[in-house]
Amino acid sequence: MSSEVTVTVNGESRAVPHGTVVRELLKHIPGKDLVAARLDGKVVDLTRKIEHDASVEPVLVDSAEGLDVIRHSTAHLMAMAVQKLLPGTQVTIGPVIEDGFFYDFAPKAPFTVEDLPKIEAKMRELVKADLKVERLEVARDDAIRQFAEMGEAYKVEIIQGLPADEPITIYREGDWMDLCRGPHVPSTRYLKAFKLTSVAGAYWRGDEHNAMLSRIYGTAFATKEALEEHLKLVELARQRDHRKLGREMGLYIFDPISPGSPFYLPKGVVIFNALIDYMRRLYRRYGYDEVVTPLIFKNEMFNTSGHWENFRVNMFLSPDPESETHTVDTSPEGWRHGYVAGRRAYLLPRRSDRGRSRAESRDGARRLRGAGLRGRRVQACDHAR
Repeated sequence: MSSEVTVTVNGESRAVPHGTVVRELLKHIPGKDLVAARLDGKVVDLTRKIEHDASVEPVLVDSAEGLDVIRHSTAHLMAMAVQKLLPGTQVTIGPVIEDGFFYDFAPKAPFTVEDLPKIEAKMRELVKADLKVERLEVARDDAIRQFAEMGEAYKVEIIQGLPADEPITIYREGDWMDLCRGPHVPSTRYLKAFKLTSVAGAYWRGDEHNAMLSRIYGTAFATKEALEEHLKLVELARQRDHRKLGREMGLYIFDPISPGSPFYLPKGVVIFNALIDYMRRLYRRYGYDEVVTPLIFKNEMFNTSGHWENFRVNMFLSPDPESETHTVDTSPEGWRHGYVAGRRAYLLPRRSDRGRSRAESRDGARRLRGAGLRGRRVQACDHAR
């Protein structure tokens, strides 16, 4: 093995000792501006060693990739704070999502929004401690044994499900560690602008047959100014929430007795009917006739259309006493089937079927708004063909 490798930084190539740490090649960039690096296009920790010829590029805190690293590291910071405050709580996964991150836990009791300030306070303590974040590559069997001894059953399951040739990496922060691919910031002091925003329930692996976990959502930014600006925008969006405005304007209300379905009040019905009148004017203008089809069908129709195979997880199902399955129509298949049944199965004329579709949200997560029910939604839609 050669004692040197060739690296390219800013378009310039040079030889460096084998095993040189990425950060050494980016000394010209202030530490506060740098959170990670791209090694041959892949984002890695600044502590990654270079073992072959490669190109190296900086990942700055104000870049999209840099923000992802900050948010991922903040999710780990939150998990560490939770386990410091509540020993015995198991951790599962904590990915970056749009505008923030979340982490799913298996605590003794579900989290509430009242828990968030305490967790944030503990996170700030850990930031001040400036804990070094270390990446460790470990043997699969050793990782399984170690997490099993820690009582982290979910982590053991994750490791067992990874491909046999995939390296197992652990990130350590002080005396705390987590299974993760990374990358992460060099130390906890980089994480100064964060906010925990809400709690939710979530099924393990998004499967309703698995255990219900407790999820905490949060967000993080490179600067406190950016965080404050984001929180202002979130508050503006909250004030413009259609559920809030609809209630305040006396248009409609929502109630747990029928999750996701609006109860239209008199003023709302005026607008609803005005929209229907507008659609009917369009029907006449463009030569459409209006039809009305059933809401519930036997699943054989959706087997034919392909909806059952491809979209069943998002279809609202209703069991039949005779063991056949019925589903609420979520497509124009009702009119299509009716037209064929009428033995007019040539080119379909212009028909509009304005009906209501109900869909089931089974992605495993639900916001805790008091109902404690699985996510559902109903919508009025026009299937014009």
